[in-house]
Amino acid sequence: MINSYNLYVDFINGVIEPDRPIKIVRNDSDSILLKFKIKNAEAERKVIKLLFPNGTGCIRELVNDELILKSDMLKFKGTIRFELSLYNNEQRLTNFALGSMIIRDELLDEDTMIQEDDRLPILTTLINEVKNFNINDVDGGNADTKYSINGGGA
Repeated sequence: MINSYNLYVDFINGVIEPDRPIKIVRNDSDSILLKFKIKNAEAERKVIKLLFPNGTGCIRELVNDELILKSDMLKFKGTIRFELSLYNNEQRLTNFALGSMIIRDELLDEDTMIQEDDRLPILTTLINEVKNFNINDVDGGNADTKYSINGGGA
């Protein structure tokens, strides 16, 4: 399933704002689609520069004003900062807008061993008691067999 986010680009104020909080978990893979909503931007190319929490970065050209965050972009928890720039004839225009999003760590790594718990939850205990319930145990084995077929008894 792909999570799609609309990001509104304001080149006048130099900001990029999402339509809702962007929720990313470290190691998500190819599941985040960023759709940039850009008004009045006459440019041959729209280029996004991403700076990752570990200090590395990458540069991508937007295709149809969209970017899919690949798994190699989501390896580290922290804040991804990004800048969208416009280019004409291989020259950068002065317009740019900045944004950021946070990648949170996974609650448990896939390699984490989960220890079994030797304590049974109360619901499991009660279910097992009902499964093992014998109507004849209620009155010492003198259940009225006329009703015991339907669960009636003593």
